[in-house]
Amino acid sequence: MNSWRLRISADSENYFDHNNYIGRDFRSTEGLDRGDIYEPPMIDGHLAVGLSPESDGGYYHTTDIRSVNETNGVWDLRVLAGKKDGPVDVQFHSVKEPPENIVVALVDLQTRTPYRDIMETGIAIAEKSTVGYDMKVVIGGSDFVDNEIQRILDGMPTQYSLGYNYPNPFNANTRLDYSLPVRSHVSIRLYNMLGQEVAVLVNEEQPYGNRYVVWDGLNKQGSVVASGVYLAEFRAGSFLATRKMILMK
Repeated sequence: MNSWRLRISADSENYFDHNNYIGRDFRSTEGLDRGDIYEPPMIDGHLAVGLSPESDGGYYHTTDIRSVNETNGVWDLRVLAGKKDGPVDVQFHSVKEPPENIVVALVDLQTRTPYRDIMETGIAIAEKSTVGYDMKVVIGGSDFVDNEIQRILDGMPTQYSLGYNYPNPFNANTRLDYSLPVRSHVSIRLYNMLGQEVAVLVNEEQPYGNRYVVWDGLNKQGSVVASGVYLAEFRAGSFLATRKMILMK
């Protein structure tokens, strides 16, 4: 397969980030290598495009160039913009054209929308948020692109949800399952029946997916709590749910 390279640009009302690259090259490998350049530190509130060569949730690179020995692949892309910066226009530009039989598509993970003609249309992000706006760029043969887009969409929860903890009642450990349809800031806090905060299990930004957290019966100070009834409060986006948990020793 021949080498190819695409440039990704992002423009908002006040800021821009034009120098982000994905592609394939004879000198590159499928994993992280010297050709994958780190993103400069982001100035708070400014616009930035980040790539994740290892798909590990860290969008710290401005380039993600891979081996020509592979044809198909998925590139993880995130746009970070200031909350007051307005809509963002993301465009794909050909620096070195991919082979004619290669399809360049994109899945908008926030809206669950696939774009098979992303090179012509780009994508407009209207949502204003300090939470990262995640996308997947799917590139390869037509069958691979179709199947991979469907696999991505099938793997995305359709709504926020919080399951009931199990076991319940419990002694020592209990597990809470939850689902995120889009990238969100997640907060899971535990309270006693007096309304006092006992523990914080989660307080961070997380990508979409089905997840779980385990409570080991310890409070914020690392001490074992007393037997009794506790409330788990789950917040993500505008979603709020609570679950009653019973600790019995």
